[in-house]
Amino acid sequence: MPTDILAAGGIVWRVVDGDRRLGVVRRLRYGGDVSLPKGKLEAGESLKECALREVAEELGVVATLGPFAGLLNYRVGDREKFVLFWEMDYVADTGLGPDGREVAEHLWLTVDEAAAQLTHRSDRELLAALMATRHPSPPG
Repeated sequence: MPTDILAAGGIVWRVVDGDRRLGVVRRLRYGGDVSLPKGKLEAGESLKECALREVAEELGVVATLGPFAGLLNYRVGDREKFVLFWEMDYVADTGLGPDGREVAEHLWLTVDEAAAQLTHRSDRELLAALMATRHPSPPG
């Protein structure tokens, strides 16, 4: 019987030119999709450690871990994949650009830009739920 896949990732916030931006990656695999940085859990690693490592590897930044942001799950072949996300705040660049094997580009987008460019509906829904509950727009 196939085992489930555990993964973790980050919803990484950064201020760019006075605007709050979300870090996403354009992948080389999967047809150049735009997605939140995430990856599989390694042996001996906690889910939080995995999330921070994957953000460093895929997005090229060091970040601080914030509150739990949500869970996505979907089928990958005959296996179920569970991806846990945490909000994170940008601290510094790692100095490493996109690896050219898995990640083609790092993007820092406004929430509206991210909502329009994220390839997978589940990523867009996670972002929308987070914005509605934790970061609602001010009235006006």
